[in-house]
Amino acid sequence: MRTSMTSVLIVDDDEDIRTNVSDILCDLGYQTSTAADGPTALELVRQYRFDIALLDMKMPGMDGLTLYRNIRSLQPNTAAFLVTAFAGDGVAEDALRAGIRQVVRKPVDFPEILRSIGSVVD
Repeated sequence: MRTSMTSVLIVDDDEDIRTNVSDILCDLGYQTSTAADGPTALELVRQYRFDIALLDMKMPGMDGLTLYRNIRSLQPNTAAFLVTAFAGDGVAEDALRAGIRQVVRKPVDFPEILRSIGSVVD
């Protein structure tokens, strides 16, 4: 069980995914904030500190990799995971080169993502 001190930003344009991931992480003791798009996520990053960011790759207006680069400029210590159904065309390689810790394929394997998040805070 994590303490509420570990904050996770969940950014996905799919409301069900945002809600489900947030609910699971909250049940495990994480503090979560959610956003449906990059600009909203950046507003949250300007206001609050996040230990971890879970970022969808394909979103309207700003993709997850661009969002990560913006987050990194504001909060360089935030560990980020890119969650995507579209990991082809070099997306995973670009993400890892940019500093994303891991690319997680959709549908999300919750035990995998929980292990990954746990490795950041343990």
